Amino acid sequence: MGFEKEIEAQFTLRAPEFERSARWIADPGLLAAHAALAHPAPEGRLLEICCGTGVVGASFRGKFGRLVGVDLTPEMLARARRRLDECVRASVYELPFPAASCAAAVLREALHLMESPSGALAEAFRVLRPGGQMIVSHIVPYGGGDAEWMRRVFLKKQPLARHFFSVEDLEALLRQAGFSVIGVTDYLLEESIQRWVDTHETPPPVREEIYKLYRDASPELRRVRAIRMEPDGTIFDRWRWVLLSGIKKS
Repeated sequence: MGFEKEIEAQFTLRAPEFERSARWIADPGLLAAHAALAHPAPEGRLLEICCGTGVVGASFRGKFGRLVGVDLTPEMLARARRRLDECVRASVYELPFPAASCAAAVLREALHLMESPSGALAEAFRVLRPGGQMIVSHIVPYGGGDAEWMRRVFLKKQPLARHFFSVEDLEALLRQAGFSVIGVTDYLLEESIQRWVDTHETPPPVREEIYKLYRDASPELRRVRAIRMEPDGTIFDRWRWVLLSGIKKS
């Protein structure tokens, strides 16, 4: 798919500094929040979809018998192999596993880049065994008041983004794929916007546009998101992560 080639090119460029480009990528608390949702299956396979560097899948170590990652880029897969038992280059729409062969799957912060989020979740549903668990996590707005502002920020940082989800949207996607949603957990994570923005894939003019969106944010929006402006110019935002757990009914 053409869009997958664009994503592959983008993340190939990011690979050298990927883990340092945002606090949330390897934040211990966020990783622990994912692992805490797991229904352990010591004999089963956990599949990390869009595994990146494998940090999310590795947080489930000891809860599943085998940790397997799927991603598009060789660079990311090479990093993930340090953490996971097996890594495979494949499309999210054609996972190279038989039906009902995985005990659980996890997908963090990638659905918004996909042409067909519902197609990716349907494929995950196919490879999960009856009773298997799907864990999805994503950054979402706090409510209607910050949704459009957040969309503008993310489109500058991630121009390939196609979707901007609410919690309700993510629940609906899981249910559409056939999962019963059994848990929704919030995790709030403060992030330095400079750390998130000042990476080589974000040109300096775009960085300044993002900073301006923060400087011009209304007092109400700053309260909702707990935005802080430090005297030295550092800007902090509080991301709202939502972690959803779904089950493939027997």
